Amino acid sequence: MKNQEIGFAFDCDASPMIPRCLTLKRHIHGGRIIWHRGQPFSLHRSELQREDLMDGYDLLREAINLPLMNACGLSFFSTHQYLIPDGVRSMCLCFWGTIFLDVHEFEYVPCLYRGKGRWYRGVRRLDDLFGEEDVAVLYPQAQSTS
Repeated sequence: MKNQEIGFAFDCDASPMIPRCLTLKRHIHGGRIIWHRGQPFSLHRSELQREDLMDGYDLLREAINLPLMNACGLSFFSTHQYLIPDGVRSMCLCFWGTIFLDVHEFEYVPCLYRGKGRWYRGVRRLDDLFGEEDVAVLYPQAQSTS
């Protein structure tokens, strides 16, 4: 939804799009978000992650109390790629507010990554190693309206 005065609104209380062959394990609601063109992302990267690779379970444990954006944000930004700031083009944007599960009980975090001039949706297994370029997308401060 677009409004010239307020920006772009998306609902992080909605049910997320669930990738084929996965089920929803956890989805933390985030309220209605208003996004403005040119608005920078709020990102989180672990201090330990800056020095070495970390597994996703450790990252999630460390960040669980942060305002982690969920997969509804991923859906919004994958549809409105022109709103993604240029400064994050080399990063893999992880939306830790939603976790998926496969039939083998492996857990996945949804993400956006860039390749061939555009952004792609994907998922990363939590037992994978995450590096400095893998960042958590946070809700903008004082922007969420539940």
